[in-house]
Order: sequence, then structure tokens, then C-alpha cells
Amino acid sequence: MEVNNNINNLNCTGCGALLQNNNIEEKGYIANLEHENCLRCFKIKNYNEITDYNIDNEDFKHKMHDIHNEKNVYFYVIDAFDILGSRNKFLEELIQNNHVYIVINKYDLVMKLISQTEILKYFDNLFGKSELKNFEFIFTSSLKNYNIDNLVKKIKNVKSDAYFIGASNVGKSSLLNAVLKSLMLHKNVKITVSNYLATTLDFIKINIGTNYNIFDCPGIINDNSAINYVGKDTYKQIINNKLVRPVTYQLNPNQSVFMEGLCMLLFENDHMKKTDKRNFHFYKNNKWNLHRTKSINWKKYFMNNVEKNIDVKFESYKNMQESIFPIVKDKWYSLFIAGCGWVTFKGQKNDHIAIWTNENVEVQLTERYI
Repeated sequence: MEVNNNINNLNCTGCGALLQNNNIEEKGYIANLEHENCLRCFKIKNYNEITDYNIDNEDFKHKMHDIHNEKNVYFYVIDAFDILGSRNKFLEELIQNNHVYIVINKYDLVMKLISQTEILKYFDNLFGKSELKNFEFIFTSSLKNYNIDNLVKKIKNVKSDAYFIGASNVGKSSLLNAVLKSLMLHKNVKITVSNYLATTLDFIKINIGTNYNIFDCPGIINDNSAINYVGKDTYKQIINNKLVRPVTYQLNPNQSVFMEGLCMLLFENDHMKKTDKRNFHFYKNNKWNLHRTKSINWKKYFMNNVEKNIDVKFESYKNMQESIFPIVKDKWYSLFIAGCGWVTFKGQKNDHIAIWTNENVEVQLTERYI
């Protein structure tokens, strides 16, 4: 029998979304069947509190094109821990000619590991190769209330409508809530849901007393991140909200390291002695377990442990692939796995580093991050 999770096909009286009680992370969710507002609108109406919500990516892209104007200012929120998993090529191409504030959020997760001068140098080099032409950086943390006053100053100084954009789980809405708290607007100014798009896809409109508005846009789902391929019971275990504590392994050639059940790093160098070792520094969720094994044994270990002994894992392992990175120059590198963190190491010529993970999860080798 087919189960209909929509509540008598009723729409939220606030934003027009179809009410449903199946998924709290999707728009239209309602817990109490007697309410007329979805949870998102209920929190806006009663607490002036913004919550994250996701929409279909194609709908999001169409509507972003509809509202796009080269006079708009964009606050593009990036996760300092999950850079690769939070960047979005569509957004960067769309806003390439606009003035963009790249907001490096969750900076508290890495701030004790690297100076702001060094991290700024890294991001400047990274985004200097992007489509964006006119950008500047702001480092923030809504959790630690870090640099929120500076962000507020930037918002107040914009001379056009400003849009907060970014992928799901980058902390975009929490950041805006911190801005509102800083401005003491929770009780004095009402947040409204903008209906000017004439669809159920509504951006949250905020006016802070200037001639222009701020819009909180829906979070876009990045298909390149590991978080999209885990089960619901694993979802919360993949989000990192704590200061990263790196774990270092000394690996011999032909050894491998598992990061839970999400990815595996393989190290090979046929020109090294079997007793030689190389340091690999793993920056990942502090709760995740790592397991080192000989590369020849990795399949046996995985098959024996994935069902019962590995907590953080994919829903399916049918679509896995290996990405190989030959090292041609002796220097420091960081190897990013979207949604999982990164591994930093001093590579040498003839090294071959491989990552085994879901085929949709993006893996990228860059200059050293941390």
C-alpha cells in the first residue's frame, strides 16, 4: 500500500510549501497536525529564528537565474573544514561578475592549527583560480561568535540587495541568526518570508534598517560530498563541529588507512625500501576511527568489518572507485575528500597516492592547506 506523507495536501499558510511529516530537513515539515505553518515558518513567526532547508537543485538553479542581477552582492559561505564539499561551481559561475564576500565559516574548527595569514594566502590562491573576479574574504564562526561584528559592518555597507548563498550544512542560517542577535533584531524587527518569486520557493527576507534587504537563500545540495551517500542514521555523525585534532600515521609503502567506511587512502612507492616510512596527517571528524592495514589485505578487512564494526558508512558500496594521484614533485600536499576532510603529507617523486571512495565523491590534490 502506498503511504502518502503529505498532510491532506495542505499548504503552509506562511510560505505555501506542501505540508508533510516525513522529513524534518525538507521544507513543509510539520510535527503538530493542528498547525497551519510549517516548522520553518513557525520558528520565523514566533522566534524570529532562521532554519536551514533544502530544495531540488534544478529548482534552485532556475530561481537563482531568475533573481540574479549583477548589482547584487553575494555572501558566499564556505565551510573551513570541508572546503571541497562546500564549494559550488554553478554558484561561482553565476556570480562571477558580482561583488562577492567569501565567508569562511566554522573558522574555529581550524584556527588553532594555522595562522590567519597562512589560511588567507591559501584561500586567495585557491579562489584566484576560480570564476570569481571580484571577491574578498571574511572569517567567521557563528558557534563561537567570531568576527560577527565585522560581518555586520560589511552587510550594513552594501549598496544593493545582499544574498547569503551556499551549500547545505555550511552554517549559513546559523550565521545569519548570529548577525540578527548582534543587531538585537530578534524582538525589534520582524523577519519576513519573501514571496516575490511567485512560487513555493521562498527566500527569507530581512531588513536591518537600511535601504536594502538581505535574503537567506535555500541551501544547495552538493552532489560531490560524501554526506549525500550515507544513511539517515549516519548523517549527524559526518558533520564536524569541533576543533580538528589531526591524527598522524607513519606508513610504509603498500599500506592503507581507512577513514571509517567512507574512504581509504593507499600509499605506494616502488622505489622506497619496505622499512622506510612516510608521515600522513589526517584531518577528519574527531569521532571517526582510522584503521591501518597492508594494502594487500584491505578488501579482507573491509568485508569482515563493514557490517558490524564500522559505524560511519555509505548506504551502498556498489558504486565505488579509486582515484590515483602520481606525485611528480617533492613538496607538501593536501588531499581533500569532499565531506570527509583532508590528508596532508610531504610527497616525493614516484609516490602514488590513491583514494577509494564512492564514485560521486570528489577528491582533489592541492597545495598544502594545513
